[in-house]
Amino acid sequence: MTKIVNHRFFGTDGIRGKVGGSCINQNFAYSLGLAIGSFLARKDEHGGTVLIGRDTRSSGEELASAIASGLFNSGFSPMLAGVLPTPALAHALVVNEMRFGIMVTASHNPAPDNGFKLFDHMGRKLSKDQEWLVEEHILGDSQVQVANEGLSVKSFPHLDTLPSYRDHILGILPENALSDFRIVADLSNGATTVTTPEILRELGAEVITIADGEGAINHKVGSEHPKVLAEKVKATQANIGLAHDGDGDRVILCDDQGKVVHGDKLLGLLALHAKRTGKLSGNVLVATVQSNSGLERSLNNLDVRLARSEVGDRNVAELMRELGGNLGGESSGHIIASDHLPSGDGLLSFLLASQAMLETDSPLSVLADEIDLAPCIENAYRVLEKTPLESLPELMEIVTREEQSLGKEGRVLLRYSGTELKIRLLVEALASNQAEEVFLTLEQALRKALRFA
Repeated sequence: MTKIVNHRFFGTDGIRGKVGGSCINQNFAYSLGLAIGSFLARKDEHGGTVLIGRDTRSSGEELASAIASGLFNSGFSPMLAGVLPTPALAHALVVNEMRFGIMVTASHNPAPDNGFKLFDHMGRKLSKDQEWLVEEHILGDSQVQVANEGLSVKSFPHLDTLPSYRDHILGILPENALSDFRIVADLSNGATTVTTPEILRELGAEVITIADGEGAINHKVGSEHPKVLAEKVKATQANIGLAHDGDGDRVILCDDQGKVVHGDKLLGLLALHAKRTGKLSGNVLVATVQSNSGLERSLNNLDVRLARSEVGDRNVAELMRELGGNLGGESSGHIIASDHLPSGDGLLSFLLASQAMLETDSPLSVLADEIDLAPCIENAYRVLEKTPLESLPELMEIVTREEQSLGKEGRVLLRYSGTELKIRLLVEALASNQAEEVFLTLEQALRKALRFA
């Protein structure tokens, strides 16, 4: 097995950064295309079609063109899919038997960012070992500055993958299953503007859209800003609301009372419904270390096991395969239902929740309340740099002391984001006031130890 060291470019979910920065520019994209070509040819398996999609960011087209040029000059056949959700790209790789897939997106990151997500021929994220093999071949900017001249998006063939994705997703529910639903859909001005409203309306729903393409992607809308959705649901008396991130692989739901449903509650209700209908493989739900301990207790009460992976949907998917599970995800709303698609899909997650509502004749609020979460406070803070936590002994001493004060039923989770310059703090306790006290103490310690942006 390849020895893993810290990646130079890859984070928790692909490569991301500011457009125009050291690794989100045309030269780097071209070099990444060459590197992927070398990675794919490592076993003398030359050639094959690579599908490239993007979200709605203005920088996406030129980055897609540059990475396609690198692949082309490596002996592969790039094909462009245009704007589409990430799960639609993953689905297209499987049904079209393609060699590899690349999504140009920064997911839920702000509009000035962009990035790259890489998928194998089965629509799955690359492992850490595979990412390291790609990194070994990435060249510096100075070596590729003029190598991609003369090639543009018009140089490569295009493929419309959306019809097959729509047909597949429409098959989840019966015809007109949502005819009694009024749904608010926050599309975050992202890739789901071309799929979600049309699919929901075809299923019979009345759809009210927010951020459907007129503004900047993720700017004060979408899964990172669910209050916008909640207010619209209440104002329109909708049955349910959903908010996507920029590339559509995540979803946050809002019930008919205008209450945002915690991601762990969504995971839990899906697992319990799958258990009761005999569809939960291995009798296990895979979540991450970030998920609330109350989720585990609620599932255990009904003989469903919770297994935890490290943060990141790639890690969730790997543990699902290891345990023979078919359902897993993150509290952020990134859920994988592998019986239907190989990667996370926000729209699919919404439809599975709707299916649970229809089959139990229960509103989302009732289903979600079956999952009893522990009192928890969490937040993320922008930092100027990711100073290794092990080099901050005073901070870590305070963290250890405060976690011990919570007892066996409480916990502290402190980690850097794998996709942004942020540090995330989570505190769980038996009582809300205890969680708040510990959280405030640790927040003060963080501000003292780190340079906040």
